[in-house]
Amino acid sequence: MIEDQPERYRLARSHSGPDCGGATDVGPVRSRNEDAYWIAGDGSVLVIADGLGGLPAGNIASALAVAAVAQFFSTLTPSTLESLAAGPDPERYGDPSLLAQAAAEHAQQTVVEASRANPDLRGMATTLVIVVVQGRSAAVLHIGDSRAAVCREGRIARMTIDQNGAGDLLRSGRITRQQARLHPGRRIVREVVGLPGGFEAESQTWALEPGDAVVLFTDGVSDSLDEDEVARIVGSAPDGAAAAEALVERSAIASGHDNATAVVRYVDRSD
Repeated sequence: MIEDQPERYRLARSHSGPDCGGATDVGPVRSRNEDAYWIAGDGSVLVIADGLGGLPAGNIASALAVAAVAQFFSTLTPSTLESLAAGPDPERYGDPSLLAQAAAEHAQQTVVEASRANPDLRGMATTLVIVVVQGRSAAVLHIGDSRAAVCREGRIARMTIDQNGAGDLLRSGRITRQQARLHPGRRIVREVVGLPGGFEAESQTWALEPGDAVVLFTDGVSDSLDEDEVARIVGSAPDGAAAAEALVERSAIASGHDNATAVVRYVDRSD
């Protein structure tokens, strides 16, 4: 609608090479964007976070978590890795899944320390998804209800299941994916980054194929678009940044009640 147009300037997108990009949008309703994302310059690490609404400083929690993960991976030079491998826990630094776990722990420490230092920030927390791509393998770690998925030949396969009430019912087979989209338990997130008790992440490794697209997105996208539409948008976009922008813009049109953020990375895509 015409009255919503002034909000469009708040959409931001970025490229990381021709096959990878991200976009985030505050949307036409919210006054503050509590989502954040980061993409390594070579597209090898993808990160997305969504600060928890209803808690203080969700935007700060997500920004701090993403910055901490970026800082962790940005300092992993070959010499740094050799030094870490000589330490008390060498195995974790040769495995991308364990690197993702270490990065998430660094994010946890960063957010907790910031909340302890400033009473106004106490209680802040965020979801977090980290995907480390090495060749045709993707190590995926997630905490909360932001998602990662693979789009392949017009279909989508989830890499993650939400860590919330609806996700737990879905894991047990008590509800379907379509029912989970509307289940009230989807609002009860049980694992987050930033609270003193820590988190229990879920991780796995996926084999990728040429033409695949790895997609990360917050619930502003997943609540607005079904999986078929996500796959269609990603399958028809010319590049990662355009795909991410189309996802968040379409989310605003379909619902627009929340911030929306997406990151898309294509794998050996040939046009």
